[in-house]
Amino acid sequence: MVNPATLTIREMVDKHGIREERLRPQPLRSFPDRLQYIGPDQQQLLARIPGDAQISQGELEDKAGYPPNVLYWRLEQLDLMGLVVKHQTDEGGEYPRYEYQLSPAYARYFEGLRAQ
Repeated sequence: MVNPATLTIREMVDKHGIREERLRPQPLRSFPDRLQYIGPDQQQLLARIPGDAQISQGELEDKAGYPPNVLYWRLEQLDLMGLVVKHQTDEGGEYPRYEYQLSPAYARYFEGLRAQ
């Protein structure tokens, strides 16, 4: 039997399904629609991710003040919504660590907003 704590969110979705609409992947919705599904804490996290660079999970933990497991799940939802992408680092430890950046499509959308 697989320990659920070791499954990624995508594996959990594939295996168990997600009934709650706000947690389903939303890549086909417009960015304004997707942004309506995130709360103020996730909006602040999104604002801390630079548009043109990656930021490590550790840096986000320091800036946001969340414990690692809480931060991971908040960011995982942003990843599923197509707002950020993550890349696993070679940082050792009990759990994988990631670097995050805005998804290319969201970065283009965000830059378009700033240009207006």
